[in-house]
Amino acid sequence: MSSNEEPTGLLQAVVLLDAFNPGLLPFSRTKPSCLLPLANVPLLEYTLDFLARNGLQEVFLYTQGSTGDDIDDYLQGSRWLRSSAPFKLQIIRSMGTSVGHAMRDIDARMKLNQHFIVVYGNVLGNFNLYQALEDHKARRKSDANTMMTILLRESLHSIRRAPTSPVFINSAAKKNDDQKESDSGYDGGRVMHYDERQLPADESSDESCSDPEYDSSDDEDEEEPELKPVRRKGRGVAIPHELVLTQSLDVRNDLVDCGVDICTPDVLAIWTDNPDFETHRMGFLQSTLKDYELNGKKIHSHIIKPDYLSPLRSLEEYRLTTSDFLCRKAYPLCPNPGILEDQRYQEKSPHAIYVAKNAATISSSAKLNSFCIVGEGSRVGKRCYVRDSVIGRTCKIGDGCILDGAILWDGVTVNANTTIINSVINGGVSITGRDEVIDRAVTSIDEEGNLLSVFEATMRAESSESLASKTEQFTKEAAGPPSPKPPTGKNFVLESTSNIFDSLNEGHDATTIHLELQAFRMAMNADEHEVRVAIGTALVQHLERGNISVPEALSRLKLVIERSVFDTAKSLKSDQVDFLLVLQGACRKFSSSNGGEMLFKISKHLYSMDLEEERFDDTAFLQWWEDPRSQGDEEMRKVRAKTEELIQICASTSDEEDEDEDEDEDDE
Repeated sequence: MSSNEEPTGLLQAVVLLDAFNPGLLPFSRTKPSCLLPLANVPLLEYTLDFLARNGLQEVFLYTQGSTGDDIDDYLQGSRWLRSSAPFKLQIIRSMGTSVGHAMRDIDARMKLNQHFIVVYGNVLGNFNLYQALEDHKARRKSDANTMMTILLRESLHSIRRAPTSPVFINSAAKKNDDQKESDSGYDGGRVMHYDERQLPADESSDESCSDPEYDSSDDEDEEEPELKPVRRKGRGVAIPHELVLTQSLDVRNDLVDCGVDICTPDVLAIWTDNPDFETHRMGFLQSTLKDYELNGKKIHSHIIKPDYLSPLRSLEEYRLTTSDFLCRKAYPLCPNPGILEDQRYQEKSPHAIYVAKNAATISSSAKLNSFCIVGEGSRVGKRCYVRDSVIGRTCKIGDGCILDGAILWDGVTVNANTTIINSVINGGVSITGRDEVIDRAVTSIDEEGNLLSVFEATMRAESSESLASKTEQFTKEAAGPPSPKPPTGKNFVLESTSNIFDSLNEGHDATTIHLELQAFRMAMNADEHEVRVAIGTALVQHLERGNISVPEALSRLKLVIERSVFDTAKSLKSDQVDFLLVLQGACRKFSSSNGGEMLFKISKHLYSMDLEEERFDDTAFLQWWEDPRSQGDEEMRKVRAKTEELIQICASTSDEEDEDEDEDEDDE
């Protein structure tokens, strides 16, 4: 077939499963990643459902090595191999070790001779391919050198934790007056250049995001605090000089690469002609675009909006997609009615709470707040609080547990009074300790195949006690006596602390941090004391890591600090004293070796900052110093000792102001 012929026939798809993406480790060590569950349904089901919804007629599942046996065993009992299946399904096995090997192998088998879809891994979505496919065919018909369309989506999330972020440099798409954005998205223009931006070191790294020349110890010699700029250590993206000079460009680093391409046979030919290509983006795509003068091939993009299509290549994408799915962003694809014939849920409220119809037991005193799934045969104990979480089949949740953003796979056992936040717990794991706090954790497997609990906390864990446990201990002391209502306060403090910490780590500005905190506070009905506990705890934890200077941290938190104290017109500065007590307690708990030094630096900069209505002035610091709670025990007295230097200045300034007032009265 010549390159300018319009191919006809069956619409085909190739799905490259598992082998070439390690992003779902450690879970994929014992099971193919496509068989891992999302909302109690294997990921493969969502991928095949997406293809079925879009009218694909022939699908090739490309697997590597022994993973094909597990996938084949699963499919034998599924609807996809029945005579009534929506498409013909074939499994192709190979010992290839990369996407490049797979694509060259597919070309050698000559299975594809028309327009076809390539799916790199697993996807979930409600996106309708029709318009994107028609646009692709129209471009191909008018220009035989058009060979591929990449599906991209505008991100719903401001943060995606990954080592790199894709950057697409596109020609500015030209729209006619009568050309409007369709329900399935819009033309993103021709892709001119592709690169991946190296993001700054994440929370698991010791690299600092602050000015490398800045030494916080120099603060002691400063008369006035000096703000230092944050210098990101991530690698930028270089745009080819000739592109900038010759045309108008759209630089897009706000897009999610959905991992789905609409291709023509020319794509396979280029893979075959370039045996050094191993990866589909930094290998094939980037090199093909750079060699345009030689090959003349054009690649376009289609940007999905408002439909939903999400890749599932990493644990962070998995967690975010689970949250989106529970929130019905992929509607009509949602837990009920599900895509598995034998899995049905009862909706318990309009807030997307799904409970399996078969033998799921929930205590009458347990509270399921919103966006939850409880699987078949699971039990949720007394006084439990569950929000934005998935509980798999046959799980046992003990009394008094808190699950917030937790994903528990089948057969997990959680002992009483355990808190699990934003964590993925592998099937069969037993959390046997009492009063544990598991924050941002995944399960791992040691060299002997034993399941371990490995914490990926945003703050550094110390040798004898995880930082999450310290957060829990401090929360109990700072948040006051327990409330008879559901544990909103503790839950709010833990999650808000984590959110503020992440915002500081990612370089968010003050307004963004304030808006996110206020929205969450209203959603959780938290009080201002709990807000101050979250702000103070996150500030101290972040400073302890050394990722940021005291002035820079306070500058980014200035707005939330100002909006958390409301006693400026009162003689008794109870809100400001409360915040200083929170800082004092946090420095004692999280900085046992240098807590006093940290409290002094924070206090000095707070005192010197240009805050609205003279917050944290002499009066506030003096009242804090005299408050019995600031000297409640030996550790509290010890951590505040160095700050006495500042208190002496406050007292002196206050005396001078009193003398000036007396003189003014005498003059009158």
